[in-house]
Amino acid sequence: MTPFLFLFGSVHSLLRSENELFERLDHLPYHTFINIGLESCDTPTLAQIGKPLDNTEVLEAFDKMVEINAIYENIEVTGNFVIGKRTLRRPLSIFKRVAPKCSKLLQTQKEPYTFHL
Repeated sequence: MTPFLFLFGSVHSLLRSENELFERLDHLPYHTFINIGLESCDTPTLAQIGKPLDNTEVLEAFDKMVEINAIYENIEVTGNFVIGKRTLRRPLSIFKRVAPKCSKLLQTQKEPYTFHL
């Protein structure tokens, strides 16, 4: 059985990471899981929870996650989103914005598919 390596990162760290990093991770003797704190695609919500991001950066990171999952066999990138009456001005806005990309994500995600709502 292949051992697992768990990493946690930010939107900015993912966006700054070059393909060389993922090439090197993919060749390690591990299956690597990278979790990114996306949190929301709603800029006011990001400000409310103290994330120094805007929605365009979150969407760009989401696109990069999908790309990495499609390219690298031994890497799986996941993301966290916050949902709640006090944290979202427009509830579930993240899902409306990324829904068109979800079918592509499901095609690249390793089974079993997991969604935590």
